[in-house]
Amino acid sequence: MVFVLHGHIESLYTRLVLICVGEMGLIDTPQFEFRHVEWNEIFDSTDDEFDFKASPLKRIPWFEDTENGLRLYESRSIAKYIAQKTNSPLIPELSDPEGFATFDMACSIELGDFFFNCYSICRQLFINPVFNSLPPNKDVLDCYKTTFEKTLKNYDRLLATRPFVAGEKMTIVDLFHLPFGYMAAQSGGHPTLAKATQPFPIQLDQYVPARPPSTKSDSVSEPSQYPNVERWWSTLTALPSFKRVNDEFEKSIVTMLQKQGKRDQN
Repeated sequence: MVFVLHGHIESLYTRLVLICVGEMGLIDTPQFEFRHVEWNEIFDSTDDEFDFKASPLKRIPWFEDTENGLRLYESRSIAKYIAQKTNSPLIPELSDPEGFATFDMACSIELGDFFFNCYSICRQLFINPVFNSLPPNKDVLDCYKTTFEKTLKNYDRLLATRPFVAGEKMTIVDLFHLPFGYMAAQSGGHPTLAKATQPFPIQLDQYVPARPPSTKSDSVSEPSQYPNVERWWSTLTALPSFKRVNDEFEKSIVTMLQKQGKRDQN
């Protein structure tokens, strides 16, 4: 049995799966293989050239279980499948209806509340400026920041009753928050998340600050507005599985920009 993930480290959704797989202990084992997909295979290929059997929506990541031939092409579904197939403690067993219902509820909250606002902030502060050379739309950004503020307030209330969003134990739904929340925090999305988030290693543009000589946030000494969120976020961002994937992402972005700079000079 080999789980094969096709994706790109710069893809938020690919990183979501890699973080989960890393926390399951599958990276660097015979059970898991990561196959790099170039961006031009997605954006520059014609419909006749692209394998829609692998990814009907023509996006990454996509996944195959070589044992049974199953193909999946949605990041959260991929992570859940691998966790269930390997009997990982990061997902409740179906024989535990209460635990699974709580987990499923947390998945809905992550997708509908946290992810939606975080991704929108990421698009305005990171994705559009870095990849598309577009400045943030202030009105749009302010709207999502306001909504995200309400989300964090609700999360803090929830996390006051439990250490993780689905209960007493960390599950993959906690890990689902990492790629989007971390990028939003790196871009100045919210000071509470920024306290346990390292700024980007280089200056990407005027909107994404570089990592200063001291890697501590300027707001570290300030009282926490949402202490339960801060405690939870600090636990997640300290995971070696996350650090490994995020380091690879940052290296890839730095390399891309360095190559772009050389092309611009020629």
